[in-house]
Amino acid sequence: MSRDNFRASVANFTRISLAFFPALLLLRAYEFLLVRAAHVMPHGVGGIVFRGIRSDFLLTLWTAALLAVPVIALAQRHPRAGRWLHRLILVLALLAGTFLVQYFAITFVPLGADLFGYSWSDIRETSMASHGVGFLTLLPPLLLGAALWYLTILAARIEISNSGVIVFFSALAVAVVFGGKLSLKLNDFRSEADYFLAENKLVYFGGRSAAYVRAQRSSASGPGLSGFPLLRPAVYDDVLGPFMNSTAQKPNLVFVIVEGLGRDFVGDGAYYGGFTPFIDSLAKQSLYWENFLSTTGRTFGVLPSLFGSLPYAGNGFMDLGSRMPSHLSLVSLLKKNAYTTTFFTGTNGQFEFIDGFMERQGISEFVDEARFGPRIERQPASSGGASWGYGDRDLFRRSFEVMGKESAGPRLDIYMTITTHEPFIPPQATEYRMEFERRLAALPIEAGRREEFRKYAGIFSTLLYTDDALRYFFTEYAKRADFARTIFFITGDHRLIPIPPHSRIDRFHVPFLIFSPLLKEPRRFSSVSSHLDVTPTVLAFLRNNYDVELPDSVHWLGTGIDTATLFRNVHRLALMPNKNQLDGYVDGVNFLSGDQLFQLDGHFNLRELNDAPARERLRGELERFKGVSRFVMSGEHLYPPRAAHSVPPEAAADDSVFRAMGLDRKTPDESFEVARQAAIRGQYEIARSIARKLLGNSPSFYDARALLGRTFSWERRFDEGRPILTDLVRRAPEYIDGHVALIDLEIFSEHGEEALGLCNAALAIFPQNAELLLRKARALEILGKKSAALMVLDTLQRIVPGSSEALQVRIRLTK
Repeated sequence: MSRDNFRASVANFTRISLAFFPALLLLRAYEFLLVRAAHVMPHGVGGIVFRGIRSDFLLTLWTAALLAVPVIALAQRHPRAGRWLHRLILVLALLAGTFLVQYFAITFVPLGADLFGYSWSDIRETSMASHGVGFLTLLPPLLLGAALWYLTILAARIEISNSGVIVFFSALAVAVVFGGKLSLKLNDFRSEADYFLAENKLVYFGGRSAAYVRAQRSSASGPGLSGFPLLRPAVYDDVLGPFMNSTAQKPNLVFVIVEGLGRDFVGDGAYYGGFTPFIDSLAKQSLYWENFLSTTGRTFGVLPSLFGSLPYAGNGFMDLGSRMPSHLSLVSLLKKNAYTTTFFTGTNGQFEFIDGFMERQGISEFVDEARFGPRIERQPASSGGASWGYGDRDLFRRSFEVMGKESAGPRLDIYMTITTHEPFIPPQATEYRMEFERRLAALPIEAGRREEFRKYAGIFSTLLYTDDALRYFFTEYAKRADFARTIFFITGDHRLIPIPPHSRIDRFHVPFLIFSPLLKEPRRFSSVSSHLDVTPTVLAFLRNNYDVELPDSVHWLGTGIDTATLFRNVHRLALMPNKNQLDGYVDGVNFLSGDQLFQLDGHFNLRELNDAPARERLRGELERFKGVSRFVMSGEHLYPPRAAHSVPPEAAADDSVFRAMGLDRKTPDESFEVARQAAIRGQYEIARSIARKLLGNSPSFYDARALLGRTFSWERRFDEGRPILTDLVRRAPEYIDGHVALIDLEIFSEHGEEALGLCNAALAIFPQNAELLLRKARALEILGKKSAALMVLDTLQRIVPGSSEALQVRIRLTK
């Protein structure tokens, strides 16, 4: 290799590398326009963006430093290939940066290592239901990529001197050696929102991802841990009893978890108040905690925290799926005390493994979007054409249908709403937008703030819809005979994200209300408690007032809700903004967030503290919490396992099949398709292994459960398939394929009476359904009732003229 060739390769590398910087400036301009269109820009935005350009230039240098050796080495042998590879990598990086910018413009939170906490199916469902992926999403990355490619071509024509090359590589060395000191720091900005706006989104994602990889490699469960480190004697101190009148029967418990309901939107003094009038009025009639905390900044943590006071680390407790260790929960304990337990949500219950978690609690009935049926209209879709499911009012209406008019025994009902999630398009969107404008005009705020509210009109309109849905829910529930003995709990899973929070604690700051006809009087509390404290508090109330049988040992992280009326915090808890980001800790009025320590005041404002010993103490507490959490979540170290939670004997074989076929890297839907094709080929054992594995994580994957039962039916192992399909119909009576699969089994086994009875029961739910009518005719054929079968076929002919399957049955009947 000649020295001239090396110089040429280095010069070309320098020119192309420098072309990346103006492309990043174009991306910065695109980001500014996107964010300004969707959000209120912070004060001093020009200075914030200018500081961000430093991050863009550092990214240019870091990228060059990373690529220098491989690209120059390749260019020495294949100059053209070296240039093309260099350009391609830079274009791909810019494309990735553009998508990260688009994500940030929607959420105002940069994407970090939380990406690795979601399956591809979750990511796809979230993106399509929130905003979709359309032409306007794909066009900017393509244009920016093309601009960068053109800039690299132009740069190749520019002469660069040896001294210029030396200066560039000297800058690379400085960036590598001192990059940590030169990069943007969160504590150098007035707020988290300012830092997020300034930081290059590729730099943020890369930094968080690298920290995640390092943590994965060095993660330890903590020294000297063994047995059950969280297990302790149960203490049932009743703090709710003094506020409640007694009732002869055990009370119903109703939990409503409102998506994104932060304290910023509810109650007196709410910064964005005025758009939840019903919840505000209910708070004045309730036990109301204005300083309540969620444990996570996303939905994945609310159910384990609220109903199990469970540990969290990594991707959260529910993400363990079938590997969740044995544990206690409010749901499982109340079911043992004769409570009927039901979970309601209007969205996909498989998301975040919600159905798997509820299955482990032994939930009596699980109702998600699959059980709404065709007569209820889904809420408006995003621009991508996908919808999160059913609106909150329809969720409550559907729950009344499932529950019936009255329950003889006590109930535990859990609701998770969905409408107050991106894309914030409620049913009757036009009407609620008009209502938003009316309420905005009546708010006693200055004109500048009115424009701030209008920037988020979709969010506030949606809050008004959900508030109305809750009004409907309470109005209808009050008509039930068991309303007088019902206790309602209302909270948010976290503060909604797109409106930038004013401080780092705001994302976890949620309201908590307890309303009931049994309340002696309303009361407002300023003391701090969290979702972790709810289950211990509710169980203590029930044990002391209703003789509920409860265990002597528990693993709760929480100690119980504080009922002090004045501001104080007697609790300690870790805070997890995103999956794979457990970096917050609250101890008393001290709050550790990343590397900064703050003090909470009575209005939940933060003041930074320069107290190194206190910061290190909280950091140590956080690390100990992480270690214990990882240990108890890594095996059976949370609560002594019970036989009911023993691993099925075929689980190990199913895991082996799943891994051997590479299905652990596929989405559930893709894995199901593999199982379906295996069944078509007659490979029933493989199909069953895949289906069982899918059901272990997502029990509401009804297609997988139907396939599992059908494989036994096709092998004429009817006694093994029947309980599976009967259970499917019980779980999801609105899922028509479950009925069809069970009826087919009885037809294949020539059980005409059973098949006919199942057909009639299914037709009561799905009148005039062609598939069911065809099977009813076949059942009647088995029973020798030709005339009745022909009448059913006549009805089917009017619904589906020319059905070939119906014609075959008619030919057999008329021979």
